[in-house]
Order: sequence, then structure tokens, then C-alpha cells
Amino acid sequence: GVVRMFQSALTTVTGRRPVATARDYDPHEANSDSHPSRPGHAELLEAMGGAGGGPRRWDCAPVYKPSVGDQLKSRERKGRAPLEHYNMAPASSVDMKRGAEGKETEKEKGKDAGQLAGTASNQNQPPSDAESTADMFSIVLTPAQWRKLVILAFGSLVNNITYSLLAPFFPSIARERGVSEIHVGLVFGIFALAAFATAPYAGIALQKKRFTRLNMMIFGMVLNAIFTAAFGLLEFYDQEKHSIFWYLVLAYGSRIMAGIGCGLTDTSLYALIAKTFEGHGQLPALMGTMESVCGLGFVGGPALGGLLYDTTSFSLTMILPSVVLVGYVALPWYYLREHVPIKH
Repeated sequence: GVVRMFQSALTTVTGRRPVATARDYDPHEANSDSHPSRPGHAELLEAMGGAGGGPRRWDCAPVYKPSVGDQLKSRERKGRAPLEHYNMAPASSVDMKRGAEGKETEKEKGKDAGQLAGTASNQNQPPSDAESTADMFSIVLTPAQWRKLVILAFGSLVNNITYSLLAPFFPSIARERGVSEIHVGLVFGIFALAAFATAPYAGIALQKKRFTRLNMMIFGMVLNAIFTAAFGLLEFYDQEKHSIFWYLVLAYGSRIMAGIGCGLTDTSLYALIAKTFEGHGQLPALMGTMESVCGLGFVGGPALGGLLYDTTSFSLTMILPSVVLVGYVALPWYYLREHVPIKH
């Protein structure tokens, strides 16, 4: 204030304005005359020699060095972070306390990281022989997945039993009717040949989505069951009225159709396993399990056929597994059906 009074008195005595300094220049009031004690932008140019081409006085440099307060205001206007973000403000006791807490947290994180590294190193160690053997023969599934696996495995078992079911008794029955050994062998082999020829076309139909996996499996099982039971009805064929030729035609025809049904069922069963357990880490083990069940059906068929033939008859031996196969259809239809909302 004293300096301002001195400058005003000097101006009154000499009639000249003092030379403007950088301290007198305020960027927020450069174009306004609201502050009478500070020269505006025009007065600053006049003191420096005029805005035109006249001589300029460079004895003071019009360089503006903003204060910390101006920097803060400028950063707030531009939406930037405050100066404390760049550690330009002195740290207070609270900040020092926070820093100490941060260091302790980093130490704890380092300890946790060390423990995790130790755990990972233990996990990367090769398992022992006992652990690897236990993992080899263990399949981890949820109860719902176990139910689906058992349903599919039982269907594969019954479906393949129908192939080898007649092995113990049909050769003797065929010889009694005068059928040669060649035809007996062909009756067995034509079932597998029909399943072999059907499987590729069944896969193509599934790929082109002409049938769903479940619908093809159910259709194949019903077809297999119907013609397996029809083969058992050959017991009532009257050979005195009809020739052996028609007996062989009926035997071949029923076995071919049953083989087609078996091929459709097996193809759709494996496709259902792949779809139901898609993304499961033990899918190869599940496929191997299904293949084992399929082999069990081929092995158990003759034993079951011999037992049923000794206790019942030829026709019932073929009809009873067919009834079981048809009744089984309700299980996959209820538990494995994909529920699609009906569009009205």
C-alpha cells in the first residue's frame, strides 16, 4: 500500500507513469480497468512504448510467473489433477500415516504372493503313483450328470444285447428247420452289416440337422425293438404250409431292420454323450465308459439269451428284451429332452 501511494505521488509531481513491472500484470484483469491501482493491458503497452511501431522499453521483462494459487485455479478450470497428485504439496502427518499403512500392506501382499508361489510350485510337482492311479479310475460328475450317464449307458447295454441274444439257441432251431450253417452265420452277420452301413448316413443326417440326437435314438430303439420281437415270432412259422425260402426272407428282413435301428441308436448315443458333456474335462473317459458298456452288451447277450430260453421259449426270449427297450424310451425322453419354449 505504501508503494502504491508513492507511485501515485510520483505520477502527480512528474506527470509521468512509472514503468510497469511484471508484478503489476494480472492475467485475470488484463482487459479490464476495474482495479484502479493496477494498469490494464493497454496502459502496459503504452508504458512499454505503445502498441504501434514506436520504441519499446525492455528494462523490465513482461514475463508472468503464476503463483501456486494461480496454478491450482488454472488446473481446476481445465479439469486437471491438483498439484498434490504430483507430490508438490508437503506431506502431512495423515499422509505419512497412510504411507506407513501402504508399506505394511505391500509387505502382506508380498507374503501372500510368496505363499501362492509355494502352493503353485507344490501343484506343479508330478503326482505320486497312487494319486495318478486314483485319478485314472475316477470320474467326477454331478448327480444330474451321473443320472444322464446311467440312462445313456443302460440304453447302449440293452440295444447291443439284442445283437448277440440269439447266439445260444438259434443255430439248433435253424438246423431243426433245415437251414444250412451258411444262412445261420449270415443271419448273425447281416445285423452288424446293416448297423455298419447305417451309421455314416445317420451321422450325416445329424450334421445336417434333419433329426435331433434324441429323436434319432428313440426311433432307432423302437425300430430295433419291433423287429427283434418280430424275429421271435418265427417260432410260429408253419413250414409245412410255406417253404423255407420265406422263413429265411423273414429272418433276414427282421435282422436287417433291427440292425438299422441299432446303428441309428449307437450313432445318436455317442452324439448325445458328446453334447450332454460338452466342455467336460473327462469326456474321453466318458466315451471309453460307453464303449465298455457296449462291449458288455455283446458279452452279456448270449448269457441272457440262454437263461431266458431255458426258462421260457424262443419267442419270449426275443420279445422280453424288446419290451424293456421300448419301456426304456420314456427315460431319455423325460430326462434328456431339450426343453424349447413354444412359440405361439
